[in-house]
Amino acid sequence: MPHNVTRILCLITGDMVSRRAEDWAVFLAKHMGAKIEFFHVVDDEFLDGLPTPIDMHREVDDELDHLTRTTTSKLKKKLRGTGVAYEIIVRHGSSETEIVKECKERKPDLIIMPYEPRGMLGFLLTKGIGHGRVIDDACCPVLVVKGEPDACSWDTTG
Repeated sequence: MPHNVTRILCLITGDMVSRRAEDWAVFLAKHMGAKIEFFHVVDDEFLDGLPTPIDMHREVDDELDHLTRTTTSKLKKKLRGTGVAYEIIVRHGSSETEIVKECKERKPDLIIMPYEPRGMLGFLLTKGIGHGRVIDDACCPVLVVKGEPDACSWDTTG
């Protein structure tokens, strides 16, 4: 290791790949004696562009908050008994902006983030995590965690 890793910032989204990123964070924190700062953004900015009644905005925002509570509750259960020091941080706003801001403020030694593959339609419809911007703006190593190893699309037999 080039330097001692004492603070890991792990970005969480609540999906399967995010849970793998959480597992990597716990594994590395145990072996390095690091604290994990789990970071989740409730990205509700897309609501501003939708031509829906205000009641619909409130319902969607409530659902996003419910999903956040479910995600953080599952994470707390997973961390019970691990002996790993951690903190869960939740922000509202643009995922990309909030993540970059958090990285600059907290200055972690390592960032772990789930990879969110999106085709062109997915790119146009969903924002997700701006991997490129986080990697470009990070002042520390970034570990991008992909799906299950057996789900790789290339043929390794050949």
